[in-house]
Amino acid sequence: MRNQTETTHAGAEPTSVATQTAPTLPTAASEDAKSEPSKSFGPILPRDVWSPPIIKPDANTVWTAGEIVEVIWDTSTRPRQVTNYEGRLVLGYLEDGDETNEHLDFDHPLAEGFNLTEGQIRVRVPDVDPANDYIVILFGDSGNRSPKFTIVN
Repeated sequence: MRNQTETTHAGAEPTSVATQTAPTLPTAASEDAKSEPSKSFGPILPRDVWSPPIIKPDANTVWTAGEIVEVIWDTSTRPRQVTNYEGRLVLGYLEDGDETNEHLDFDHPLAEGFNLTEGQIRVRVPDVDPANDYIVILFGDSGNRSPKFTIVN
């Protein structure tokens, strides 16, 4: 058994979402539409979502438990406005035939609270079972997954 928490992940950290029913606005066919002015909440502005590609680790990477390694991502595609600059790096793994369950260890992030625009972070490799199907996920403005890589003891 691996020292990881099994968590299904589809590109973003699980969150709790509060729902609220939107008020019903009059339609052109309703009587209220003729007497009530149009309500406007202002223009809907585009949101920049930045998912910087992870450069290292890559498919040829081998980490050794306990060593300090560097995770590197490409910052050249950064938009002018980034919704969230604060990064979080989480280790996970993929099992053969299942690319959707990333087994992310949210309880023990490799790093958190760093600035995504720095393009790199140094972390200590945790003491996990040796395998060649590990991944890291870079969270911040958006989640981004590395290729599979190896961790040995």
